[in-house]
Amino acid sequence: MPQGYVEYGTQAFIAINWAKVRYLRWLLEDYRHVVYADIDVAWLSDPLWYLQSVARHYSLAFQTEAVRRFPPVSCWGFASMRATDISRRFLDEVLSEHDNRPSGSAAVA
Repeated sequence: MPQGYVEYGTQAFIAINWAKVRYLRWLLEDYRHVVYADIDVAWLSDPLWYLQSVARHYSLAFQTEAVRRFPPVSCWGFASMRATDISRRFLDEVLSEHDNRPSGSAAVA
């Protein structure tokens, strides 16, 4: 893992993002609700009441990127996850797809 700042989109940046997904999956084994935010995410007020409300209806919630397209682009810079079979299976599938991609194929963040 890099020991300092890495540029967006570089191999080191992509490696950090996949490590984040593995970490979130690991946390769901011990915690019933995990909220993750990159260091550059800030709130104007406490979001936990809202995220707890969302979690009563949905196992996963992600930030979306501010790009003009549908469906929206999910961002791993902010996520809220309940420790459910759905959440675990989703993360397992995403990690499996990443880990089993053909050698030499580009890793995506």
